[in-house]
Amino acid sequence: MAGPDQLGHQQEADLVQALRSAGLYESVQDSELREEVLGHLNEVVQSWVRAVAYETGCDHLLTSDEPARIFTFGSYRLGVHGPGADIDTLCISPKYVQRDIHFFGEGQNSLQTILQGMPEVEELHAVPDAYVPVIKLKFRTISLDLLFVATMDVSLPGNLDIMQNRTLRGMDEKSVRSVNGCRVTDTILAKVGNQQIPAFRTALRCIKLWAEKRGIYSNAMGYLGGVNWAILVARTAIAFPMANASMLVGRFFKLFALWKWPRPVKLDNIQYDQVLGLPVWDPMYNPRDAAHLMPIITPCYPAMNSSYTISDSSQVIIKEELDRGSGLVDRLNLFPGQDKGPPASWPELWEPATFFHEYRNYLQIDVSANNEEDFSAWEGWVQSRLRHLVLKTETIVAIRAWPAKFKNPSQPGGPCRCFFYMGLRKHQAPTAGQVNLSRPVNEWRQLVANYEQRKEGMEIAVRHTRQFDLPGHCFPGEVNPHAQAAADGAGPASEDGAGPANGNANGDVQPHGDMAGPSTGKRAGTKRAAGDALASPDDKRQRSQDVPAVAEHPAAMDSTADQTAPSFSGRAGLAAEADMQDAAGPSSLEQAPPSQQVAAPGQHVNEARPSSPLSLEMQHRLTHRPGGSKSAHLHSNHLPNGVQTSSTRSLTLPFNGPELGNGISRGSAIKLCLVNATGMVEYLLAKTASNRMVGSEH
Repeated sequence: MAGPDQLGHQQEADLVQALRSAGLYESVQDSELREEVLGHLNEVVQSWVRAVAYETGCDHLLTSDEPARIFTFGSYRLGVHGPGADIDTLCISPKYVQRDIHFFGEGQNSLQTILQGMPEVEELHAVPDAYVPVIKLKFRTISLDLLFVATMDVSLPGNLDIMQNRTLRGMDEKSVRSVNGCRVTDTILAKVGNQQIPAFRTALRCIKLWAEKRGIYSNAMGYLGGVNWAILVARTAIAFPMANASMLVGRFFKLFALWKWPRPVKLDNIQYDQVLGLPVWDPMYNPRDAAHLMPIITPCYPAMNSSYTISDSSQVIIKEELDRGSGLVDRLNLFPGQDKGPPASWPELWEPATFFHEYRNYLQIDVSANNEEDFSAWEGWVQSRLRHLVLKTETIVAIRAWPAKFKNPSQPGGPCRCFFYMGLRKHQAPTAGQVNLSRPVNEWRQLVANYEQRKEGMEIAVRHTRQFDLPGHCFPGEVNPHAQAAADGAGPASEDGAGPANGNANGDVQPHGDMAGPSTGKRAGTKRAAGDALASPDDKRQRSQDVPAVAEHPAAMDSTADQTAPSFSGRAGLAAEADMQDAAGPSSLEQAPPSQQVAAPGQHVNEARPSSPLSLEMQHRLTHRPGGSKSAHLHSNHLPNGVQTSSTRSLTLPFNGPELGNGISRGSAIKLCLVNATGMVEYLLAKTASNRMVGSEH
């Protein structure tokens, strides 16, 4: 591929100017402050490790003035951070420093205690039980995420190289995840190469801004986060090594708008280490890996899927935004000779999505606590569980989670509070009537209630809210334009002619028990939302019927949920499908009507006639093992006894004659991979015996 011409250089200059105008570059003074903060933090860490060495009787192992090391990673290390961005920082120590006692904790010599006592530090919040344990803090106004690992060395070598796999020796899973943040970042930079680093950084800034403004930048919400976008842009840079920044942006959208998911995105072949033996991403042998929708694989050992939080709903939204971006770069004249419509400008690419104009119905998640310290911990916990609410509801309604949180200023003596929102729309099915979200919402609230550090005053409320009832903080100028339109009688009435189902006029999910949370009064009445009247021109999503409110009372929930929720197999638009690959290429599965159940764990089902088909509603991947054998990884969606998973596709496997479809003989063992609501994996090993399925839980 030839390098950029004069037009290409001008396009790159225009892109950089547009990014500067968007405020993506910090000042020299702010950059110098970050360096000072990191230097000060390094001094604190060295002093802390020396104190721990004396406390544990290991002071004789202090062989240098720097017994610990500080590394940065993430956006700061990549060189794409902006004003106000945090610095991801890793502290590495010798083996005598323990994470639970010396890094966290309230002991005199714990780093958490030392930092809390410093006047330069504020808003410190320790999360020892997180997937990646972290101390979050502000150090002289600079936000830091501080991680920790201890090596197996009694003292760190002067030439410590964390890129060597032997650094991982003896580390637990949390430590491996912590140190791999640095390893992944440095590997990305190495794969891109020094020559293309400037173009890579500019393109990545652009893509991160686009993703944030379009509402698809958040791992916690089931979208993609910083490392995901960095790997995707790096993959583009590797594929087009002569492209400048503007061309990389164009190629990025063209490449991933057409990407054949779930084909994984990798920067290199996956590495294995027989000595360390750490688990790596492998859909061939791991059913859970095979169920991932948009795998983006980290480029260093042990390879992991950095985008495992993607759901069916978020995948659809990401694809829509990639398609939109692909259309816009055509109009940016990045590819001369292609007349794709009126010229566009760079700011149009990251024009904010009009989320609060696109739906008639929303879920409002109201999070509150008595003080800032409790609120920071509680809000972080709730936010980390929001994607599970999407997983529980996406089989009933089309749902879009919005990553931004809206924080209300706390009143003197009042609780701290913030709100999250999710847009709701009915599935387009001929049988769709009123829907009831009471069951999934209350299951999710119970999941959130299991927070071990929950204190009095930590509350949550989930409410159904019509578009015209959205509070002002959802809109520029703090004014809801749909409220006046509704008051004037504009907008169509609900097509189903129904008000809130099984709930009050407000559509509140009534809290009960110790989960009772704050509620705000909302007007009741017969007003109808303006709906599509103010929809954005680029909204490609189908406008639909109103979604009635979720149930108010537990009794109503139990009596109506099964009647109103559409069945998995009956929902339109989700045809039976399978992602299958073997040596001969793609295969297909024959559909058959259901006539026999799959046994629940520990149960048997009745025998059927030899010609009776066995129907399984599930998402399925058939993988090819070395040697020509085949194994079916069956990701079940709906099993007896209320066992449900996040999968939403319906698939039928024939059971006629001697085979259970695709060469799986009677008597073969079939592993059902059940991903439950908390993300844990359960297994049902079923074996065909004669014409019945025998299930057992493993």
